[in-house]
Amino acid sequence: MRYFMVVAAVLLLQPNQSLASHIIGGDISWECIQDGPDAGKFVFSLKLYRDCSTNTFVGQLEHILELHDGSNALPAILPLTLVYQTEVTAANCGVSCSSANPGDAAIEEFVFKTEPIAISAVPSSTGFRVTYRRCCRNDVDNIVNASTQEIYYSATMYPYQGRSLFPCYDGGPQFAETPIPAICAGYELRYAANAIDPELDSLSYEFVTALGNNGDPLTYESDFSYDIPFPGPTIDPSYDLVTLDPLTGLLEYVSPALQGRWIVVIAVDAWRCGQRISRTIRDMTVTAYGCTEPNNIPSVSAPTWTQPANATGYNVTVTAGDTVNFTLNGQDFDLSGVQPQEMAFTCFSNQFGAYYTNPDSGCSVLPCATLSNDIPPFTTTGTESSTTFNWVTSCDHVVQNDICANGSSTYNFMFKYQDNFCPVNGTNMVNIAVTVLADSIVPSPQPHCVNLNENGDVEIAWNPTVDPFTPPAFGAYTILHSTSINGPFIEIGVESDINTGSFLHSTSNVTAVPNLTSPNYYQIRTRSGCGNSVLESAIQTLSSIHLSVDVVNTDALLTWNAMATSPLPSSSNIYDVYREYPIGTWVLIATTADTSFTDPVFASLDVVNYRVEIKDALPCASISNVAGYLFDGISDYSLTSLILVQPNPNTGSFVVSIEGGLIKGYQLLDNSGRVVMYKNLKRATDRVKIETNLSKGSYLLHLETERGIAVKKIVVTQ
Repeated sequence: MRYFMVVAAVLLLQPNQSLASHIIGGDISWECIQDGPDAGKFVFSLKLYRDCSTNTFVGQLEHILELHDGSNALPAILPLTLVYQTEVTAANCGVSCSSANPGDAAIEEFVFKTEPIAISAVPSSTGFRVTYRRCCRNDVDNIVNASTQEIYYSATMYPYQGRSLFPCYDGGPQFAETPIPAICAGYELRYAANAIDPELDSLSYEFVTALGNNGDPLTYESDFSYDIPFPGPTIDPSYDLVTLDPLTGLLEYVSPALQGRWIVVIAVDAWRCGQRISRTIRDMTVTAYGCTEPNNIPSVSAPTWTQPANATGYNVTVTAGDTVNFTLNGQDFDLSGVQPQEMAFTCFSNQFGAYYTNPDSGCSVLPCATLSNDIPPFTTTGTESSTTFNWVTSCDHVVQNDICANGSSTYNFMFKYQDNFCPVNGTNMVNIAVTVLADSIVPSPQPHCVNLNENGDVEIAWNPTVDPFTPPAFGAYTILHSTSINGPFIEIGVESDINTGSFLHSTSNVTAVPNLTSPNYYQIRTRSGCGNSVLESAIQTLSSIHLSVDVVNTDALLTWNAMATSPLPSSSNIYDVYREYPIGTWVLIATTADTSFTDPVFASLDVVNYRVEIKDALPCASISNVAGYLFDGISDYSLTSLILVQPNPNTGSFVVSIEGGLIKGYQLLDNSGRVVMYKNLKRATDRVKIETNLSKGSYLLHLETERGIAVKKIVVTQ
């Protein structure tokens, strides 16, 4: 069983048990608190829409929101506070909730909120689902026996990168536009719920199935389905098919001259880094009334673009830093009786500045978009409304991070024009989508070689990348290092010249020194995009070749790691095995595609060393550490093979390390067996730097380790 903690629980009272409900729609959303004493907690909201033509009162009722994890319902109770209630009835039509009679188009909105809630849990693969239920749905024309089914609304929090919901990281979409509770039969409908996401996640819309008792899908009448909720061509070929724009949520439908009532359910999903992070669902009942006079919805012309000068239509793509400027005109010259109609103009986006006029405050990301000429809310009579949109974009308008390196963000600006026709206002909504592109992204380079130098430094080589953009977008190469192929990788250096093709990971690197007893793993990634904020993914991870030598019976067993997890296209993919014997004489003894080789041991009282190389067409080569053994009948051969001396030969200064053990002390002996240097370490360590002033010649290093005594031959060249 999955357990998790809900600090301060979830929501409201008992279901209304009447068989016919006054509730004709609603949705659930949540807010992620960003600061203050409740930072990291959620506040859930429930919106309900009441048909005022019934006598049932909503007020401060009690309800229950349930939190589900997969099949396990884990409800927690928290009273809702009624934040506000307001009428959303068509303006100036003479019908209010206080005076509505059965059949009148009078609607009231209620908004409830919870206290802050901390949820310390990671959602399962199916997500945490927050639901609201009560009895009962109204009879409608597209659902079988709807009045026997309960109202069931839901919203879902999906898992994201394995993160716990506390502290919260997502606010989820919220609908800015009220539902469409009423239309005139035979008239045109253009409507958008206008979801806004506080984190600027990408949004998508789709029709989904209405839910009933226990959250089960409802059964649709023949000729209807969840994505054909209105009378359509399955009933009569002349009827219109409703459409829903998956990117803007704009619903378009020309209704036939049929009166009726239908349930329409629309889900909006929020996406981050290509992963669905949340879903909010709006359930609404739409009633078509028999309107006695003809009425056209306000007409809205396509925007007239000033910037970009070549833009057309309702969608535009710009590069961060560009200005977006257009003029939009709406008009309505219809009459109500003999009087000109009034047309109201409003618009919605979380990117508009305060009062639609301030570019420096009021929006999600500065600078804000502004309007001039007609400023919402604006009402005109018998004429047209014209507004001019202006927005200076910037790199800040592109939501970017190193995880998914988004290259663009899309902002939707919804413009709404509504007449005062009764009993149902005619509405036209148009969406202008502005996609802001980050500065161009320069690809990461192809790495080719990782070469371990004799002094312990590691040289990484790559083929410089190409920046085809004007102006140039390249920022820098970032070199990252790890001692494990699975990371974590940390930045150890930066190269700002795009023509640079190598980096030296020195033993004096201030961030991390190369590991001398195991492979070092490297990635080369480019920084580019807005403000060099995008760290592009590495093409491939390469490692240094770490060679180990062991003695098995009378053979030297050589083993090493692969330089790359998959073959490089420019590499020979063949390892050359070299042997040094006597000291100073290197001979190629084998070539192999394997990562091991056995060399027969011959009688010797001297050091036998090996190294492994793999060549690349760049040109460059990846060269391993030098590893060997001393066949003197004294040392533990297997232990000796774990000792690494870098460099060897040397000028009297060298570093000694041991794989899988600690050094306790050492002695240096000359050819006569005289001890010329010794030291007992106060604390055992896996790495010792030895500085000498020895004269040219060969010496024996006796290394005392926790695992025993090992002997290495040291050659001083000057």
